[in-house]
Amino acid sequence: ARYPERIYSLSLCNSASEMPPRSLWEERFDIARTQGIAGLVDGTIKRWFTAPFIERAPQEIEKVRQMILGTNVNGYMACGSAVRDMAQSTMLLKIKTPTLVLSGQYDPACTVDQGTVLHRLIDGSKMVVLKDAAHLSNIEQPAAFNSAVRKFIGSVDKIVDMTSGSYFALVPAAGGGARMAADLPKQYLSLAGRPMIRQTLGILCAVPRIERVF
Repeated sequence: ARYPERIYSLSLCNSASEMPPRSLWEERFDIARTQGIAGLVDGTIKRWFTAPFIERAPQEIEKVRQMILGTNVNGYMACGSAVRDMAQSTMLLKIKTPTLVLSGQYDPACTVDQGTVLHRLIDGSKMVVLKDAAHLSNIEQPAAFNSAVRKFIGSVDKIVDMTSGSYFALVPAAGGGARMAADLPKQYLSLAGRPMIRQTLGILCAVPRIERVF
């Protein structure tokens, strides 16, 4: 919305422009203060994954559980406060960049309805709802997630290819979502003599890491 010249596309995965109600976050903060992150882990797992996946993929669940338990309480509350207070719906009207909105069918954190708000307010956006997936859809349905993101990025690459004579793609790998947001600013290429950044956005864990650039 503010710097459209810096990106070619957006992938908004399991995301939302607002995260009410405020009381929900205050309750979580109270638990974090009194019980630590351990007091939040079970509820978080149940929001992030569907019950059938929790039952059939205990190893994947344990990896995420340990990641959650390793979160600093102050860091959690600071991040949660930013999410609690964000109000970005009006900004969506200014986005003209090609955008994919991807939601999990059973995501209680960033619901399909919230994804639909993104889709309707971002001009020309595309929306995909992944079946049998909750909040961390890239872990629960990696093949479907990667297929949707690759297809979208490929459609944008074709446009870039026609207009610049150059071609590149970011190929997402299954799982490992939390790394991408940290690594992405370092990933850039010179395209037609101009530095550029392909930015794929989403809540940290909801985006696959970059496997290779070609």
